[in-house]
Amino acid sequence: MVNTSMATNTEAPTAAIIAIGNSLLTGVRSDLNSPYLSKQLWALGVEVRKICIVPDDVDVIAHDVADFSSRYTYVFTTGGLGATADDVTMLGIAKAFSEDLVVSPSLRSSVVAQESSGVPENMAPAAYDKLASVPSSAKLMYPESGGYPLVAVKNVMAYIFCFFEIIVHHCWFKNLTPCILATVKVYIFPGPYSVVKQKFESARHLFMHTPALERMVLVTSDEKEIAGFFAAVRSRHSTVRFRSFPKDGPHEAKIVLVARKCSDLENAYNDLIASLPKGSFQTLGDVRNGDNVGAMLLPSPTGTAQDAHLRGATFEFVGEAATDFDPLEDVNRVLQEKLPGAEKIRETMGIIREALERYGLDQVALSFNGGKDCTVLLHLLYAARQEYVRDHPDEAAAALSPIKTLYVTHANPFPEVDDFVDFAVPRYKLDIMKIYGPMKQSLRIFLEKSPNVKAILIGIRRTDPFGENLQSFQTTDPGWPQIMRVNPILDWDYADIWDALGSMRVPYCILYDYGYTSLGGTDNTLPNPSLANPARSCGHDPAYKLRDAASERDGRITRR
Repeated sequence: MVNTSMATNTEAPTAAIIAIGNSLLTGVRSDLNSPYLSKQLWALGVEVRKICIVPDDVDVIAHDVADFSSRYTYVFTTGGLGATADDVTMLGIAKAFSEDLVVSPSLRSSVVAQESSGVPENMAPAAYDKLASVPSSAKLMYPESGGYPLVAVKNVMAYIFCFFEIIVHHCWFKNLTPCILATVKVYIFPGPYSVVKQKFESARHLFMHTPALERMVLVTSDEKEIAGFFAAVRSRHSTVRFRSFPKDGPHEAKIVLVARKCSDLENAYNDLIASLPKGSFQTLGDVRNGDNVGAMLLPSPTGTAQDAHLRGATFEFVGEAATDFDPLEDVNRVLQEKLPGAEKIRETMGIIREALERYGLDQVALSFNGGKDCTVLLHLLYAARQEYVRDHPDEAAAALSPIKTLYVTHANPFPEVDDFVDFAVPRYKLDIMKIYGPMKQSLRIFLEKSPNVKAILIGIRRTDPFGENLQSFQTTDPGWPQIMRVNPILDWDYADIWDALGSMRVPYCILYDYGYTSLGGTDNTLPNPSLANPARSCGHDPAYKLRDAASERDGRITRR
């Protein structure tokens, strides 16, 4: 049983999902869309409170749309958008808002222009009319680039995606560009899972909110033995959601704590581990030895294998308490002992300090995607902020504010990357905004929501694409949102990154232990073939063992 109790948080946006189709209710098709949308919305900071499956029935659709739109921030529907008689989703939505469904002449022209070949002549007009029908109050606004319009109803704008593929003897409108419509706050998606995924990814920035934070505890005792302690902790933390999952692999249960505020999460987490009987649980930092938790053998900072450090690559160091986290102390130790990477770290700290002196703590942001380069940069930025506050005690209050962070996600992200980013958020006190889309668009959205940011740190190196001619401080190019790009690790090479991670003992994404050396998405990234090692359970040596830096990106798949 999964337990998901949580007091209502009025600041958290909510959503309901309505999956529409008789075929779903009869078991002919499975609803793949609702789980996908729920997971994506949760990552964006939207809590899905209701999921239901309804038939192709106008009255049922209208009732649920009207009901849910009054109770939740967003309502999503999937299915029922074709030209046949049983496709009644648009009729139901119009009825929910007491509107007629009318044919838009301009939208009809767009439908006809897209594809009219292959449609039986005596049936085409009716099909076109149905596909061009919108609520009576709709206003259509066509993009300059052409294509289907944005539709506003009741002066409230939202994007709604419609995809029409009608089959009568053969396929009609097969190549139609998805239509973008809007009806209050109801977002209408098609039925096919692949199209839902594609269209949601293109518009996920519209649902961007502050994501929830999570911590995990692995229970080693029988659930019944800790049930009373668990219940008592839950009762003391009404702003935290507790989810328990029984029998998680070798563990008896897994408890996940979820909260909107880092302080709420940490208070509940500390209360839980203090309340549970000793020996009945493990925190992630306590887990040792095993490919499944990312334990690895890392060469010592001195470069000899005899003094190797065993550490959990994804989360806390094995045996290290969270209170030992002190990036500035890590930097000072490396510099004092002249460990590998010391000179590069010294130079980079100087560049970051210059940025902080120019703009101040609250106007310097970070671009972070969970990769090795920006992980080094994140650790050094945190250390530089500590040093800055030490030298400017009058600005100590500003240091308590989270680091504004932009995470431009991949269309097909690795779960391990997202897990590592989620781990980094509370550890480094990040105020992170996850956006999917081109960098220019993502940066524009980020700056619109963070207007005080004047500079952004980017973990690019000269060997990266477009990095060859960059400077440490360089404004964005014409046509881009104007901001100072700060590139502190431009002159680092591949070995420098691993020297710094090893010397400072910085946790990093577990994928690097599995032979990945340059991370993109699941659709274009494989372990580096140069690291193939059949003797390892994962089939590859870890990334730090790569000797030829020129082959760093050999795991990337080139699309032709």
